Amino acid sequence: MRENQNRDEEAARWTARRLSGEMSPEETAGFEAWLADPENRAAFEACAAAAASLDAHAASLLAASFEEELHAEQAARESRRRSWTAGALAASLAAVAAAGLIAAFVIGGRDAVARYATARGETLRVSLADESLVTLNTASRIEVAYSKRARRINLVEGEALFDVRRDPEKPFLVATRHGEVSVTGTVFAVRSDDAQTDVFVVSGAVSVAPPANGAVMVLAGQRVAMDGSGRSSAVEAFDPNLALAWREGKARFRNAPLGEAIAELNRYFERPLTLGDPSLADRPVTGEFDIRDQQTAINALVVAFDLEPHAENGSIVLEPASR
Repeated sequence: MRENQNRDEEAARWTARRLSGEMSPEETAGFEAWLADPENRAAFEACAAAAASLDAHAASLLAASFEEELHAEQAARESRRRSWTAGALAASLAAVAAAGLIAAFVIGGRDAVARYATARGETLRVSLADESLVTLNTASRIEVAYSKRARRINLVEGEALFDVRRDPEKPFLVATRHGEVSVTGTVFAVRSDDAQTDVFVVSGAVSVAPPANGAVMVLAGQRVAMDGSGRSSAVEAFDPNLALAWREGKARFRNAPLGEAIAELNRYFERPLTLGDPSLADRPVTGEFDIRDQQTAINALVVAFDLEPHAENGSIVLEPASR
């Protein structure tokens, strides 16, 4: 039993390495030697087929509008790539800087660092130098440093969705306080706060490397977390319609405790919501809430849980409705 489990784990590791496009000649030789065992080959073929199926159907896991937006952006990106000129690039950079989207460029040594940020309740889409796309969620900050050898992103805080243009010669690295994510071309999201970093893979495969244990390969439709201990959690499936609902201006929950739902909604609103009765925190929530309009979200909570809102010390307190 243990031997089969180890074989399956090795098959998953080789599958992820093959998808990454980063295998060295030495790794390729090792992979071919491992495949010489018929049982290893059977495990690899089963794992590769499952990964291909996950990747092929990744878009169907997304909300319809998110899927359409990705395809539209990819088509537009290809069009821009064909027609782009130096003059257009200069004009676009000037326009972006004038709009305040580029917070700063810092020239240090060989590389330039570009910084982008969003305020609470804002999102921002950034097209990087290699035409990879980054979409920042609320209250997020990144630092971008491209060099001849690598594309490096530091997610200082918050959350971002990365649509990475494939380049096996230049890995795309996202660092947080809890570890590093490495890909060559894929779509994935990273969310980082003081407690932990969560990685969600929409398509392709990523390598997640916390400092205290070895790298973990995560495939399409899977997520993993890293925390302050320097270790990673177990890899598990996730629902992009919940995890990436913010791309549509929504927060979606499925049997989540009301206290957790309130904490999630407060990421987007200047005036925090609080529960006047602590016993409400454990009540389950299933539904969709508007994160672009706080009053609409409050109205939905009031109706769903029979609450009354009132302002108190800069926050909005939700109390059980009086009879």
